[in-house]
Amino acid sequence: MKGICLSIITLLVSLYTWGQESNEKILMTIGDQPITLSEFERIYKKNNTGDNVLEKKSIEEYLELFINFKLKVIEAEILGFDTI
Repeated sequence: MKGICLSIITLLVSLYTWGQESNEKILMTIGDQPITLSEFERIYKKNNTGDNVLEKKSIEEYLELFINFKLKVIEAEILGFDTI
């Protein structure tokens, strides 16, 4: 009886979690990995603490660096460099 109740609770929690929609706006997709706007903003603000935080040119330059970084990470994963 305990096992059945535990199974039902686990199923309900799983369905609830799986049914949640993400309201995150996808900024781009690199490879098969979606990059959300909030992820890009968080990393951009972390790495740009100066006065030029919201300049268009600064964002465009950082976008190119960000894309290159993500591509290198994907390449490292493919080559198996991401393992210990």
